[in-house]
Amino acid sequence: MRSVKHSEAARQNQLKAAAACRQKAIDKYNQSPNVCLQCKQTMVLKENQEPCEVRRKKFCSQSCSSRFTNTGRFRAPKRFCQLCGKRLRNKANHCIGCRSKFLREATGLTRKKDASQVRISTHARMTLFENGLLPCKVCGYTFWVEAAHIKAVRTFSSDSLVKEINEKENLLPLCPNHHLEFDRGKLSLQQILGLVA
Repeated sequence: MRSVKHSEAARQNQLKAAAACRQKAIDKYNQSPNVCLQCKQTMVLKENQEPCEVRRKKFCSQSCSSRFTNTGRFRAPKRFCQLCGKRLRNKANHCIGCRSKFLREATGLTRKKDASQVRISTHARMTLFENGLLPCKVCGYTFWVEAAHIKAVRTFSSDSLVKEINEKENLLPLCPNHHLEFDRGKLSLQQILGLVA
């Protein structure tokens, strides 16, 4: 019986000592409390918080922490399409709708010596699409149409602009088979125009 009372009395003494120690830590914290780095308010010790836990904090809340961390951070300026003014989400200068139009115009102003053959042929194909010259002039095939040059690209000087090479009057819409025959001399311009007429 005595040992139970003794252990209960010891437990009470331990609880009193722990409460006194906690009160001492709280008094010490209240003498010089932490101040939030963002809002400059003192951080109040909550009922169930340990003083050492609050001592480690630099901010009173997550919103103060994020505001402090993001202050002064570089924010990229909002970008807009140079042609239509639509807001852009990437680092491009043009939106997807205006990009092909811009590339066509930019390629058109390039000299032949500065443009690759692929770029010249892509520009020619875009010119065909914009002017509605889609089906093959020989067979009427529409799935894949290439732009054949009536006056060959190699005959133009190196200082010629791509838009001069790819003028509407110099282009013929042909399917890949008839384009190859036209380039190899198996199919003449008179035959193609005779078939159309």
